[in-house]
Amino acid sequence: MQSPETAEELASEGLPVRANRRAVYAALVIVLMALTNYRSILPIFRDHLQHYLSINDQQFGLLFSLPQWPSLAPLLLVGWIIARWGARRLLVASLLITGTGMACLALCGASWTGLAWALIISTFGFVLLDVSGSTFLVSLYPEQRRRILSLGMAARSGTETLTPLLAEGLMRLVKQSPAVTFGSVLHAPFGLLAAAFLAGSLAFRLRGTATAPCGEARWHWRDLLVSRRSVGLLLLIMLHGMTDATLFTWMSRFLGSAAFTERPFPPGFAISAFSIAYIVSRVLLARLPEGWGRRALLVLPGLLGGSVFILAILSHNYLLTACGYMVGGFLWSPEYPVMLSRLAEQEGERFGAAMALIGVATAVGFATALLLSGWFIQSVGEPRMWIPMAVFAGGFVLTGLGGAVWVKMTEFREGVTPFVAK
Repeated sequence: MQSPETAEELASEGLPVRANRRAVYAALVIVLMALTNYRSILPIFRDHLQHYLSINDQQFGLLFSLPQWPSLAPLLLVGWIIARWGARRLLVASLLITGTGMACLALCGASWTGLAWALIISTFGFVLLDVSGSTFLVSLYPEQRRRILSLGMAARSGTETLTPLLAEGLMRLVKQSPAVTFGSVLHAPFGLLAAAFLAGSLAFRLRGTATAPCGEARWHWRDLLVSRRSVGLLLLIMLHGMTDATLFTWMSRFLGSAAFTERPFPPGFAISAFSIAYIVSRVLLARLPEGWGRRALLVLPGLLGGSVFILAILSHNYLLTACGYMVGGFLWSPEYPVMLSRLAEQEGERFGAAMALIGVATAVGFATALLLSGWFIQSVGEPRMWIPMAVFAGGFVLTGLGGAVWVKMTEFREGVTPFVAK
C-alpha cells in the first residue's frame, strides 16, 4: 500500500479523493502514535521500578530527563527534512527508530544505564513521530485541523487509560505468581510493541523515487523559526506540554507516597480516570464546530483546570486529589489541540517546522523540569510532596493567563522577538 502525502497528492496520482481512503491512513497514524504512550507505564511502576533498578527519587527523575536532550539535534533540522522528504518519509523513519527503541527496552534488563539508553533511542523516535504524524494528519485534513488533532490526542489518551490498569494488573500478577518476575512483565510488552512499529512502517514504506529531487530543498537557518505572531503561542504550548508531562510522570508516585495515610484505591485507577477524562473532553472538542471557542479555549481551560487541581492537592485528601486530577484534566485538555490548531492555521506549510520547534522547546523544558522536580521532591521529603505538586500544577494557571495575554496582544505585537523569522 502506498500512502499519500496529502489529499492533493491522491488527486495528482489520478486517484479519487475519498473520505474513507483518507480515514484509513489517518487511523493508522493515530493508532501508531497512540501506542507510543505505553511508555507511560514506567513511571506508573514507581516503587517496583526503583527497586528493580536500585535507584532513588533523584535518579528516577534523571532516568526520564536524560532522553530529552539527544532529541534536540534532529528536531532542529526536522523542518528542512520535511521540506526535502515530505511528512510521510519522515513518518517511516520515525517508526523505524521507535521500533528499534522499543526493542532495546525489551532487551536492556535490570540496568539503569541500559534502560536510559533504550529510552534515549525510543524518545528520539517518539518526538520525530509526534512531528511527522501530526503534520501528516493536518495535511490529510487541512479543513478540519482541530478535529483531527483532537481525535489523535483522544486516541493517545485511550492508551493512557489502559496502561495504568495494565500496570496494576501486572504488578498484582507479580505478587500472586512466583513464576512471574517483574523483569518479564516490564520488558515483554515492549518486544510486542517493537514488532508493531516495525511492521507499521511498512504501510508507509518509501517509494522508489524521491518526492523532491535531491538538492531542491536547501536548508536555511530560518527553517528553525516561526513567524512573529506565533512566538507567544509556541511558548504557551511548551508550558502546557511541560506541565502536563511533569505532573503525569510524578502523579502515580505522589498518590503512592507518604503524603497520604489512606488509599481507598490504587494510584493506577486514578491515572486511568484522568485519561478517560482526557478522552471524553477531546472527543467532545472534536464534535464542536471547527471555529467554536477560538479565544475562550485558549484561556479558560488552563485557569479552571489548574485551579481545581491545586485546590484538590491542598485538601491533603487522597480521594479529592485523585478526583481533582481527573476533573482538572477534563478542563485543561482542550487547550493543547486548540493551540496546535491555531498554530497550524497561522504557519500553514511551515507547521512541520513549528512542531519541531515545539518539540525542541518542550524537550528542554521537560528535561529541566524533571531534574528540578526530582531535586525538589527529594529535598522536601515524601510526606510533603504535595508542595512541589501544587507548584507544578500552577503551570496550567500560568498557561491560561498567558493565553489571555496572547489573545489580547497578538494582533498588536511589534518589533523583534526571539525565535522570530521576519
